[in-house]
Amino acid sequence: MKKKCAGCGIVLQTNFMEKEGYVSNLEKDYCLACYKLMHYGKDINYDQTSLLELVFRDTDLLVYVINIMNIDYLLKIETKEKYNLLIINFIDILPASTSLENILSNVNLLIKRRHLNFLKVFLVSAGKNYMVDELKDYLKARNFERVYFLGLVNSGKTTIFNLLTNSNYLENPKRGMTRNLIVKDYEYITYFDTIGIKESGYIDEVFEFNEYKDIIPRNQIKPTVFQVKTGNKGILFQDGLIGIVTNSNTVIYASSYLKLNSRSSENLEKIFEGEEYKKIEFVKKERKKYQITLLDIAIMIVDGPFIVSVMCKKGLHVSLMEEIFR
Repeated sequence: MKKKCAGCGIVLQTNFMEKEGYVSNLEKDYCLACYKLMHYGKDINYDQTSLLELVFRDTDLLVYVINIMNIDYLLKIETKEKYNLLIINFIDILPASTSLENILSNVNLLIKRRHLNFLKVFLVSAGKNYMVDELKDYLKARNFERVYFLGLVNSGKTTIFNLLTNSNYLENPKRGMTRNLIVKDYEYITYFDTIGIKESGYIDEVFEFNEYKDIIPRNQIKPTVFQVKTGNKGILFQDGLIGIVTNSNTVIYASSYLKLNSRSSENLEKIFEGEEYKKIEFVKKERKKYQITLLDIAIMIVDGPFIVSVMCKKGLHVSLMEEIFR
């Protein structure tokens, strides 16, 4: 049997240092990439050009794991298999005043509107071990033999996998840490931790890991409120990453390390002029709250009616949906 990295699950090899899974000898437990990340905080970017093709049985359970900061991924998911479960992770980063009942209600409403087939929705904090035991009891009670964890990179799939299977695979805010299918039999269930789905337009396409690791929310967020009494309010993110112009009160959920500065709309227009930038305008006339997802680093809650302009480099991820949490 081929030995796999204890950190990311990739098959270890000794032939090519520039390839994934390299070790100087097969007595080592961690590949070079995981070793450098653990001990020096350095990232090695490998090209991941192949996607794993999985064939599911009718009796398999597919568990979709979503980071609460990527909740808009619910707009893309398609539940084609018979048994599906939804886990919304990193609930602990939301302010203590956040209503989990409200989140659950809004998520279930969206699921119904999109005709998605989920047996149940779990709001989880894998890092705090919140609701993980309840998830484990649920899986045992339903007698599923094979359970697959699916989702975007950095959704926390591996942390949940570790807790459910008593494993110790490497957990890190670096996108795409799981580089190979990880399989483990534990308490009569076979668990599969799959390679994370890479969506384009996220923060790792703009910054290196050491630059973006702190601005991905991992601790409890203290929302920043921007009040608009008259006219427009301009907001600059991270010295030119994103520019926002809004005519309505706005609350931003983001890491405290993400720089937010007020700017005039005219100043933002100058910063983001040029062919490499795009401008997206959202217009809503009804009195309703919406949320705008900005890459995988921030969510804006905006009071309707509003006109909001988002300026950033072309290709970066921006989406609008009805408010999920407050």
